[in-house]
Amino acid sequence: MPKQLKTKEKKSTKKDGGETDYYGFTNDYQYDRTVDYKTKRPKRNLKYTLTIIAIGFISIIVIFMLITTGWIAWNQFINDPMWLKLFKTWLSVLFAPIFLFYIFVKTVIFKLPN
Repeated sequence: MPKQLKTKEKKSTKKDGGETDYYGFTNDYQYDRTVDYKTKRPKRNLKYTLTIIAIGFISIIVIFMLITTGWIAWNQFINDPMWLKLFKTWLSVLFAPIFLFYIFVKTVIFKLPN
């Protein structure tokens, strides 16, 4: 059984002149109806939805960029020792945008071989 509380409730009047509380019941008893009548949560708005989509899209781009830079750094020089490949891959992933710009300038602008 819900707990009955004596609280001041917002009152309104019906057309027939009887006083009712915020939920439309008469004020015969002082009862906290917020326990029984939960408020409905509003649906998520468009701004929130677009923000989530934008964050997801940017996250996918960043993950793709990190994977691409790691793959390029790992396969750039085949005969390097393992420790050097790991170090180059770690640096390229750490500085992914700069590394991708460097690879772009090297291959497209100056047309140097990989």
